[in-house]
Amino acid sequence: MFGIAPTSNPSHPMYGLYKFKHGFGGEIFHQLGCWDYPIEEDKYNYLQHMK
Repeated sequence: MFGIAPTSNPSHPMYGLYKFKHGFGGEIFHQLGCWDYPIEEDKYNYLQHMK
């Protein structure tokens, strides 16, 4: 499942999303976050600067 609270703590702001997805049989699977791997570093740096 991508995009839920890191724990099933009812006081967490995203607990409702966790409960919704868990209701469909989803399970928590921890993994590293998304990473950027710039092929063209100059263009990447320019676009990051423009954000």
